[in-house]
Amino acid sequence: MIAVDTNLLVYASRGDTVWHQEAAALLAGLANGRQHWAIPWPCVHEFLGCVTRPRYFNPPTPVDRALATIEAWRESPALQLIGEGTGYWEVLSRLVKNAKLV
Repeated sequence: MIAVDTNLLVYASRGDTVWHQEAAALLAGLANGRQHWAIPWPCVHEFLGCVTRPRYFNPPTPVDRALATIEAWRESPALQLIGEGTGYWEVLSRLVKNAKLV
């Protein structure tokens, strides 16, 4: 099984990063392939915190788009999210949507 880290997720989702094309192609290959792959939950948290933060990206990724990106990854039948139990995504995404972001 291949597990991806935060950097790969950020590069794949942000077209303005140096490694975007390579990362996007690699992630698309994993998402559309048959080989099992994984994203650790801490990397999901870091991804959300990084791409939506104006200090890191100008403009930052809107929260709804960042959440939709994660939803798209979750549709991969070969993906396993590592570290949290069933129903965690629903709780996390609800909290993020309702958060007062600075």
